[in-house]
Amino acid sequence: MSRHPSTVTSRSPFPAEFTGYIIGRQGNGIRSLEQTTGARLRVDTQRYNHYNGEWCYLQATGTEQQVDAARVQLMMRVRDAIHAAASPVQSRAASP
Repeated sequence: MSRHPSTVTSRSPFPAEFTGYIIGRQGNGIRSLEQTTGARLRVDTQRYNHYNGEWCYLQATGTEQQVDAARVQLMMRVRDAIHAAASPVQSRAASP
């Protein structure tokens, strides 16, 4: 008898301001995350007001390991988006 891993679904919040960065141009960002993690991903672009801000959600479906990998990749993309948003400000501040 073969064992099939069970499928789980999880929703992870992220700041709504980074929705475009997460999805990427023509959906390339989300497709890249799916290829990297193996999870099936869907971005809920509705904005939810709670936790003192606006949030969207990434829904990930797959094995527990795939869903965990998707959460980690989401956090890394948000981190990259924060750094990308901060870089132009830092560059202008350093310019004479």
